[in-house]
Amino acid sequence: LGKKVWVRSRVSGIRVKGKSIFLVMRQMRATAQAVVNESDTVPKDMIKWISKEITPESIVDLYGELKVADVKSCSIQKVEIDVEKLYMVNKSDPLPFLLEDAARPEAEEGAHVLRDTRLDNRAIDLRVPAHKAIMRIQAGV
Repeated sequence: LGKKVWVRSRVSGIRVKGKSIFLVMRQMRATAQAVVNESDTVPKDMIKWISKEITPESIVDLYGELKVADVKSCSIQKVEIDVEKLYMVNKSDPLPFLLEDAARPEAEEGAHVLRDTRLDNRAIDLRVPAHKAIMRIQAGV
């Protein structure tokens, strides 16, 4: 901890809270949280740019310090990255549906994705954790 790291990963989720932005970063099966706080090294304009320009499924390079944290929404739960630099490698086009909607069980309230839409966009549908797990099990059989 306290170590500086470079990470390239896909942005799975973005939450803006006051003068901070929380990014859920995904790489293969692992997810980690990155936090961008307004500071001497991170100007207010960078916070605005991230909130407007970084879209889910975009690929970014980020540089920051590993810090102890209690993160419940990611698979890596004991550390987070305190971001100092962030570069967009590839901006994602708007997705035809949200991964959260595709992952929602039919019995649960909220938006759902039709099967035809999921099959027409199978590469995106396989990013849903449950669908990805099914494919890994089938590959092992």
